[in-house]
Amino acid sequence: MQCRWLAISVKTFDSEEKPVIKEAGKLVITKPIPSMPIYFWGDENYKWYKESYFSLFPNVWWHGDWIMITDRGTAIIYGRSDSTIKRKGVRMGTLDIYKVVESIPEVQNSMAIEAYDNLILYVVLKGNLTLDESLKQKIKDKMRQKSI
Repeated sequence: MQCRWLAISVKTFDSEEKPVIKEAGKLVITKPIPSMPIYFWGDENYKWYKESYFSLFPNVWWHGDWIMITDRGTAIIYGRSDSTIKRKGVRMGTLDIYKVVESIPEVQNSMAIEAYDNLILYVVLKGNLTLDESLKQKIKDKMRQKSI
């Protein structure tokens, strides 16, 4: 998603339910849209539906993604805010990983996934750099240092 969609009230909320610009936060939709589901099959009291989308911010649709709305109105999606990866008994969100990895000067961008109980980290390096053993170790050390 590169921008907010026409006629959809997409906002970034911080943890205090305040809209923010130029700051990563929770992707929310503050007004109904036609494609929004109205219930889940077999959820007669709407309990599962409400817990899934309206439990974090009452009466505001919480989508479960990290987003930043820039001052130009463009949008940057950082990944799932409700997803966690469990590594060696420590639960972490993907955004936590990205913040650490992308603070390393050689790293331009990153993506983390968990597959078969392994953390797989993809990195895009700046310039003509190569992912050698030294840089791999630097990334591992930085992640351990930040206790994520």
